[in-house]
Amino acid sequence: MNIVKFIKSKKTFNTILFVILVPEIEDRNGDIISEDEIIETAHEFMINSNKKKININHSSSDEVDEEEYDFVESYIMPCEFVVDEDNDLIIPKWSWVLWIKFSDEVYEDILDGKYVWVSMEWFWKREKI
Repeated sequence: MNIVKFIKSKKTFNTILFVILVPEIEDRNGDIISEDEIIETAHEFMINSNKKKININHSSSDEVDEEEYDFVESYIMPCEFVVDEDNDLIIPKWSWVLWIKFSDEVYEDILDGKYVWVSMEWFWKREKI
């Protein structure tokens, strides 16, 4: 099984569908995220989406201008979705996917491979018991 990380949409919309989090599969940071954590994170993202930024390598000094993108759709996959049966490409059930609309320039940069990944930056706080 090959898990899709992003799917390009039609150029007329300048949108790209990113697979943000996949349950029970080790991510690039070595983390394994549960279905409940994915749902909680996706909901928190939408509640605070007006405060979210896109940047390169989690560097606030290298943020993409806010005029260059909009978060247009966010949802949790209710079932497994087969993207390309011949190449065994799927989006697993309970994965969080996010459509982002980009300016022409940033959209082309993504297609050219300048930006290749979207990830969530996690901040943990420990509560005293």
